[in-house]
Amino acid sequence: MRISCNWIADYVQTDWTPQELGDRLTMSGLEVESIDPMGSDLEGVVVGHVLDVQPHPDADRLRVCQVNLGSGDPVQIVCGAPNVAAGQRVPVATEGTVLHLPDRKNPDELVPVTIKKSKIRGQESRGMICAEDELGLGDDHDGIMVLADDAPLGKSFAEYLSGQGILTSDISIDLAITPNRPDAISHLGVARDVGALAETPVTRPDVKVPANGGPAADAFSVDIQAPDGCHRYTGILVRGVTIGESPQWMRARLESVGLRPVNNVVDITSYVMYECGQPLHAFDFDQLAGARIIVRRSKPGQVFTTLDGKERKLPDGTLMIADGDRDVAVAGVMGGENSEVSDQTVNVLIESAWFNPADIRKASKALQLQTDASYRFERGVDPTGQPWAAARAAELMRDLAGGEIVDGMVDANPVAWTPRTLELRHARITTVLGIEVPTDACERLLRAIGFEVRGDGTPWQVTVPPFRPDVEREIDLIEEVARLYGLDQIPVPSH
Repeated sequence: MRISCNWIADYVQTDWTPQELGDRLTMSGLEVESIDPMGSDLEGVVVGHVLDVQPHPDADRLRVCQVNLGSGDPVQIVCGAPNVAAGQRVPVATEGTVLHLPDRKNPDELVPVTIKKSKIRGQESRGMICAEDELGLGDDHDGIMVLADDAPLGKSFAEYLSGQGILTSDISIDLAITPNRPDAISHLGVARDVGALAETPVTRPDVKVPANGGPAADAFSVDIQAPDGCHRYTGILVRGVTIGESPQWMRARLESVGLRPVNNVVDITSYVMYECGQPLHAFDFDQLAGARIIVRRSKPGQVFTTLDGKERKLPDGTLMIADGDRDVAVAGVMGGENSEVSDQTVNVLIESAWFNPADIRKASKALQLQTDASYRFERGVDPTGQPWAAARAAELMRDLAGGEIVDGMVDANPVAWTPRTLELRHARITTVLGIEVPTDACERLLRAIGFEVRGDGTPWQVTVPPFRPDVEREIDLIEEVARLYGLDQIPVPSH
């Protein structure tokens, strides 16, 4: 799984370099496979003002532009973008700027190109008005990037973006997450370990989780007919959204972890999943017959058309999500064409659920369909995190898609999570590790990653957090202390 250093910094602050962060994560049991720079430093790109646009005398698709760069005389730039117009503030790559652009022979490969004074079909051009993809800020190449009217003329474009809360460069760290660490398949999960290692607090976004019931419960219902496969299903309804492009900061976040932005609503579900580890699904609420959600199992011989347009034969007993008339999703794996969010979607139902890992593993394997959602459900998500994740997504849809959150939520929870409490002896830690870890360090490290610790070590009573299903015995707690205290602190046995 890829994590973004900029994204991690939203939750926990350290003075470590990316290499130091990678080394510390590896020593704590989260193996780093690669550390890769992302984005561009945009040196030489400034905010320009298009003063005049005229047709190119010898090329129908080109325009000859006069552009003010904030100092000196305006420069002439030949531009082929259909959306360029006088009065715009735009990013301009000045002479000498090096951009990484697609190779003409192999468009998937980027090659360095130095912007030089040139003649294009007989007209002098002294710079380049840029599109998003040419700046490494996205995939959009439909036209040049048009900035706000108050973008400061002549300012470094990188500084301008930074002032908007958009970082133009990032470091991506690729982690090899073992199956027993589902808590680490998210930025908040990794930040939790970083906070423990750095002895610094972790800040989670402040989200108002609505009470169960209210007007939301009058608007739709949830019926879990297969409680063995679905312990919890939380739904929140957002009305009046406007489907469009996500803001640049969110697109940059998604691209930093290898995701392709789709639209604001779909991107929000992906963003929250990579933030907290809880997969979400967004239904077009108006496509749900009877305003009902039913969690049930498939019947023999049943087929279903998934979001990718493929008709799939379902194994008997596959966990499905249905409305009042038909199935609308393969639970925890992929939604259906018949209820997907489209450009015409106005009302969105957010699904946040806990599905049995064995069910999702079986369906994913049989259908030969592994998704980011199934990858997480197979390993086990936090059985208490559904309301927070749904509320987080709803607030983002309100803020970024103009939606109105219907008060309340529907939170069906037929199988409640039962906390697990284990005994941990300080003397046993010493025996197993061969060193005496101070009692206060043991308590601090465990509390930093979400464990509740009571007692004085003779023994401690340690309550395991819901996002750590792998911790079942005392030896598992000792492993947590060891990896966070420092494996390099533990002596190698001599024989």
